[in-house]
Amino acid sequence: MVQQLAADLEIDYRRLYEMLRVYRALPIFRTSGKLTWSHYLTLLKAPDETREHYAKRAAEEGLSVRQLQEAIATDASALPPPQTTPRKPVSGLRAKRGILHTYRLVELFRPNSARELVLDLGFTLRRQVDLKDVADAELGTVVASTRKGKGYTLTRVEVKREQLFTFVALVKRVVDGDTLLVEVDCGFGCWMQQRLRLRGIDTPELKTAEGRRAHAFVQDALGQLDFVVVKTARPDKYDRYLADVFYLPGERDAGKVAAEGVYLNNQLLKEGLASAFVVGA
Repeated sequence: MVQQLAADLEIDYRRLYEMLRVYRALPIFRTSGKLTWSHYLTLLKAPDETREHYAKRAAEEGLSVRQLQEAIATDASALPPPQTTPRKPVSGLRAKRGILHTYRLVELFRPNSARELVLDLGFTLRRQVDLKDVADAELGTVVASTRKGKGYTLTRVEVKREQLFTFVALVKRVVDGDTLLVEVDCGFGCWMQQRLRLRGIDTPELKTAEGRRAHAFVQDALGQLDFVVVKTARPDKYDRYLADVFYLPGERDAGKVAAEGVYLNNQLLKEGLASAFVVGA
């Protein structure tokens, strides 16, 4: 959408992304009229709680962009630490658990040709399969995949739509307390790298002490695991799929992890490391 808007306005899409970042991150300071666009981009690099301080200083002292950059880099440690209010431990986020290796039949778009039913593997991936053994296969039918030798067998099953899009995933990196970079096993030998946002919660930014504690908690919980199970939902505004994440140290049965695993999202709430986030919950 942003790239299309940039094309319509005949401006570089990177500049439009910059404008969006500034709009989301920076309030309209009383000194705004004295700051250039480059000053605003530089202020994005400062911690949230110090931006107004640097904006005021840049305006009053007439700092150039380079001088502002140096001030942020060298003076930040001299600023008084922000006052934070400890988060109260809460619970109550309801887990959305799904069933592994289940897929819905959707239509493959083929202009000027007969319709074809394919498997929706999630993340916009489609796979053509032989449906001859699936009774009364039609649009929306849900099938379960079972490994058989070097191939797979498909069986029609009665599974609710909200139980689909459940996968085994390998954690490549804990980005912050509520974001993971993972490799998702979509089935049939298909893997997809995704950045997942934990559904229903929000942890502090990583540059804060609270954010680092949340990051360390997730790193300790998942760092030594062979895999986790993720139940994904729609993407958020940053195109990260929302996910419920489950883990069970020492367990090698992915189905058991999906059904009984520790619910990471709620663990962060219980430990007081995250707050409930209504949108997408």
